[in-house]
Amino acid sequence: MRPRAIILAAGASRRMGRPKALLPLGEGTFLSRIAQTLREAGIDDVMLVLGADAEPILRSAAWFDGTIVVHRGWEEGQLSSLLAGLNAAPGAQGPVLVWPVDRPFASAALIGALLSAFDRTGKGIVVPLAGGRRGHPILFGPAMLPALRAASPLVGAREVLHRHPELIEEVPTEEVDILRNIDTPEDLAVVGSR
Repeated sequence: MRPRAIILAAGASRRMGRPKALLPLGEGTFLSRIAQTLREAGIDDVMLVLGADAEPILRSAAWFDGTIVVHRGWEEGQLSSLLAGLNAAPGAQGPVLVWPVDRPFASAALIGALLSAFDRTGKGIVVPLAGGRRGHPILFGPAMLPALRAASPLVGAREVLHRHPELIEEVPTEEVDILRNIDTPEDLAVVGSR
């Protein structure tokens, strides 16, 4: 089944003070790094879910050739943004890679490893594991979509992981940056322009 990716970029970025999707990274932005990584990993069905800062992101992302969903209910939390993305492609049947835009550091090789683990094990959830901790992005098989839809908006997708530990496949990686959540200017300064 053809994999797809949903990039979550709907939050207000209040602590950062500007849209995280447009934060500089290397020669591009967080968003362009994620999009490039997905292309390199062979995922061409990509959806971007926007919300609070939709206008400036739309203005700067003319290059983005995936589907863009503007989620008006973004204040309901990250899970609501994920569901907005899922609802925008109701007929899609493959696994879904969920990638928050403020965690742009996974490599194409790691994405490939997650997809391979899904194909090999048939597990419903595949997560990268660095230093004994789970990071992002996370791959959900189609069988897990009803559980995501039924999860509490207050807890989010974490609820699905907590309720179904037997369905989780962990993929070890040395890519410790997958654990980084870039929320503040101080966080950004630590990672620099890699």
